[in-house]
Amino acid sequence: MPSRETFAYRRAAKLKAERAVEDSSKLVDGVYGKAADDFQTFCTLLDKPPAAHMLEWYSYLITGDSNKYLLDIAGPNLDILAPRGSAKSTCLNMFTAWIIGRHTSAKKPLQIIYVSYNINTAIPKSRIIRQIIDSPEFRKVFPKVKLKAGMQSDIGWAVDFDYAGINRTGEEEFTLRAAGLRGSITSKRAHLVIVD
Repeated sequence: MPSRETFAYRRAAKLKAERAVEDSSKLVDGVYGKAADDFQTFCTLLDKPPAAHMLEWYSYLITGDSNKYLLDIAGPNLDILAPRGSAKSTCLNMFTAWIIGRHTSAKKPLQIIYVSYNINTAIPKSRIIRQIIDSPEFRKVFPKVKLKAGMQSDIGWAVDFDYAGINRTGEEEFTLRAAGLRGSITSKRAHLVIVD
């Protein structure tokens, strides 16, 4: 039969292991919480760590200014001019997903029109952003955000405003609408227009 010391040792080891698990879960929760407020952490968490030149773009994308519709991204229009292959579209895709998550979590519905050269170029971008939002990692960062069933076409889709607790009575429900330069966006009111 084991001695008292053995039982005490086992009990102490078990408590130490439980504390370690609790501490690691707090650390993980802390990283996801930080990713909800910090775009660089968000990108790194979703396996798209930013290159050095992208960090400069972040300061222009995230202005810290807010208005009735935009949370920390209001301000003058912005053009990002960079050579081909510098990941402008990748950065915009991640940024768009992140701001949708932030706005929905803050109960501020966001409507975006994503314009590209033609609709065939805009559709894959819409699909990528939708896939980011539908990913398990994104849901850990923004648990109140999920895609609305029945509103998931490549041209236009929406997050589930009811699930997020956002009242949208009397307003058109779309989160992102993809369009080409000559496409029809008549009557689509947007809070943000992204031209890629």
